[in-house]
Amino acid sequence: MHEANYEHNNTVRTGCIAESMFSLEAMKKGFDVFIPTHHSTPADLIICKPFDPPLKIQIKKMVYQSKGRDRKPCWSCNTSSTRTSNLNNKNYRLGAFDVLIGVVVEKEKFIFKTFKESQQTKSFRFYEDSPPEGTNNWDLLGEIKITKPKLYNPQKELFKLV
Repeated sequence: MHEANYEHNNTVRTGCIAESMFSLEAMKKGFDVFIPTHHSTPADLIICKPFDPPLKIQIKKMVYQSKGRDRKPCWSCNTSSTRTSNLNNKNYRLGAFDVLIGVVVEKEKFIFKTFKESQQTKSFRFYEDSPPEGTNNWDLLGEIKITKPKLYNPQKELFKLV
């Protein structure tokens, strides 16, 4: 009989909570939110405002650390692709997502990093008394340049299927 791995289930659950928190806040700010039907895509969500190009979003739940670099409590997350097996984490490929969002679930904070910013470091931290640049920067979503702007044209694509 297979025994349930409750520690893994809690990690997955808190990741889902982080995605849901961001989705709800994005909808409150006028974004439409689309969720892939499976977890094999590098982007966790796709968001857009009406008539704007879609943005691919990677969500990372930030983990509480009782002592960060300067001995203060903080939250941190890796910027690489997390593996479920014993393989090493892997950097994302260009175009995998447009914005990485670190979510501090306990404080309801979002740290926005462009793809380029996120891949220039292995991890980043959130200190409550000195939040990093990009904290709750929803304006970044309007300024971001899409890494691979390929828009789907349903009418054009429909005729290819016939």
